[in-house]
Amino acid sequence: MKINWNSKYFTIAVYATLSVVVSAVAIMLIFNFEKVSEKLTFFTTVATPLIIGVFCAYLLNPLMMKIENGLFGKWAGSESSKVRGRARAFALTITMLLVLAALLLMIVLVIPHCCDIQQYGQLYRDGAQLYHKDSGRLSAVGGISG
Repeated sequence: MKINWNSKYFTIAVYATLSVVVSAVAIMLIFNFEKVSEKLTFFTTVATPLIIGVFCAYLLNPLMMKIENGLFGKWAGSESSKVRGRARAFALTITMLLVLAALLLMIVLVIPHCCDIQQYGQLYRDGAQLYHKDSGRLSAVGGISG
């Protein structure tokens, strides 16, 4: 017995089945919202550093390619994959050093304008005095050394 597959009805059947499955999954997600939110929290905790890394790589790739093709043009166009790899490694290192230098420059220029260094030095000294005073109490009470 040969089955006559009509593509029009087959398409309708596939859409109907997908609609039922998607609706069932949505209902299960709604009724188990606490478990689903726990899993999503774990997923976002794990995925956040990966997403940030991909974003940084996306932003820094054009700079790295300019450095690779500009400074190491002979190496980048080489036949040897080893030499091309060295060009890429050096370009990546220079890119990371430039980004680090830019961050340090921003910190050096911005931090002095935001806060009074002497005020934070006094705060550090006060915190150290409290720590030493409390560590003496802890060792006297529970035999804990600080």
